[in-house]
Amino acid sequence: GNLGNTCFMNSSVQCLSHAYPLTRYFLTNEYLDDINESNPLGTKGNLARAYDTVLKELYWSNQSYINPTQLKRSIALFQPRFAGYSQEDAPEFLAYLLDGLHEDLNRIKSKPYITLPDAEKYQNVRIAGAEAREADRRRNCSVLRDNFYGQYQSTCVCPTCKQVSVTFDPFNVLNVHLPMEVTRTIQIAVVKKNTSDVWGIDPVRYGVKVSSTSSIENLIDGLSELCGISAENLALCDVHEFRICDVYIDMDEKVSKIHSNDLLVAYEVEDPNTISTIVTHHAFLADGQIFPMGVPLYCTFRPEMTCLEVREYLWCQVRRMVREKGDQDVNSTRLVIRVVNNKGKPIDTSGKTGGGKERDPTLGNVDPSLLPSSSSITLNDLLGEDCVDNYFFLHIEWTDGPWKGIFDSDAMMRCTNHSSLNANVYGLSLDQCLSNFTKPERLDEHNKYYCSKCKTHVQAMKTIKLCQLPNILVIHLKRFEFKSTFRRNKLDTFIDCPINGLDMSRHCRQNKGKDCNDIIIDEIPAVYDLFGVTNHYGRMGFGHYTACCRQWDDSGMGEDWSLFDDSNVTEMDETNVITPAAYVLFYRRRIFA
Repeated sequence: GNLGNTCFMNSSVQCLSHAYPLTRYFLTNEYLDDINESNPLGTKGNLARAYDTVLKELYWSNQSYINPTQLKRSIALFQPRFAGYSQEDAPEFLAYLLDGLHEDLNRIKSKPYITLPDAEKYQNVRIAGAEAREADRRRNCSVLRDNFYGQYQSTCVCPTCKQVSVTFDPFNVLNVHLPMEVTRTIQIAVVKKNTSDVWGIDPVRYGVKVSSTSSIENLIDGLSELCGISAENLALCDVHEFRICDVYIDMDEKVSKIHSNDLLVAYEVEDPNTISTIVTHHAFLADGQIFPMGVPLYCTFRPEMTCLEVREYLWCQVRRMVREKGDQDVNSTRLVIRVVNNKGKPIDTSGKTGGGKERDPTLGNVDPSLLPSSSSITLNDLLGEDCVDNYFFLHIEWTDGPWKGIFDSDAMMRCTNHSSLNANVYGLSLDQCLSNFTKPERLDEHNKYYCSKCKTHVQAMKTIKLCQLPNILVIHLKRFEFKSTFRRNKLDTFIDCPINGLDMSRHCRQNKGKDCNDIIIDEIPAVYDLFGVTNHYGRMGFGHYTACCRQWDDSGMGEDWSLFDDSNVTEMDETNVITPAAYVLFYRRRIFA
């Protein structure tokens, strides 16, 4: 269950609970022999016992969900920042949890004091790395260290004196920056107006390639070139839960506002300076329930258009959702069109005919919010003063009676893909992110290196190399970038991550001979399979976390994935595991070191 804003903890624990070696270690009570109550860096075993309680409730309890209250209290003892109920960062929580469990289960009761000098330029770096690992083992030995911790080499070169400093550090979470995208591809579905004799025209989905600094105007211009519709006649909208939630009217606004999972629809309109009309489809059930469905419509009408002309225009746009029967009775008169306000509440249009005209008799006295079916009344007559409002709202209600057997619900969401979608839709790959992690970088002004020879802080050239990989590899995709002290932007880039067969060997330096100074990694194949993903939706501090996991053990990896959303658990297809929301990846090595 969610104890306040603690979904960051729930999702992390769910993924960690699917790490088979650690879970087996707790469920078989092996951990009891390793609890280190004298370690001043731990919690006297409280965190380990709390995590054991959570695991046994997860695996053995008959409850549909559990509340990890004791685990939260225990992690707060180790790291007070997690004491409250505010939203925290899942990767940071996970790193502290792994460190805390390690210290509680460290088999080294008395840590020896060890100092290791930096590996100098002409020293055998491979030997220095081995010495650093051995020194670490003399101070740290636990099931966490055996499975979750790797080692990387950090090399800094002073730009002034060229002194080289090499250090070795353990890691339990690999923090990988996302390369800044120069361009991105934004998917937009185009709904063309249908005024021909063609029964229906399905929307076409395009992939518009723009730079990360492009404006909405640049985006619409690019779409115009692809679809052949003038940019002035395209209305770009953001659709959410079957409704239009935003219309992009500020052409100078940047495309950075658009998230990768936004559903964008562009509508071909007659004249953008006329009455803007938003039409939502609703299913009207026999028990009186109404719910929205399908892709809404955005149209523009002149005030002098009659209600009959509006009805006929809408019929041309929606008849693709009706199976063509060649029956003359299947026409616009069957449409139930209701005039509503911006909150979807029916508007009584009686008495708003204006201009001294008599109200159309087809409106009747039963429901004055329905649009006339054979009226000569204009929109200006019907709406009266409301005609000057920014938007005119309509509902099309698809009832079982007139549409039974001929309404095609699948056609409502049907869309044709344009060839432009094949051009770099997926943005980046995990392999690219890992290559970016290991390439040299110049330290910035806020992160300078102290050169012991020059006796000053300098912007050194820094390179990180992976030299030992853990059995369970946790990768944090750093989606948040600092824009200012109080602002962090999120990168919603889709990262193509392999579910099976992640080969890490190319990101580690191989030993090429006995005299080589390069790092040597163990000779066990560095091939990994994904077993867990922590997802983040929304902004930092105000978002929501979920987890996708699958089981595995000594016999191999399972095939069935589950989605964990606080107390809700559902099955999911493997094709939906990796999304733009993927934030923390959990991989297990096929052959353990």
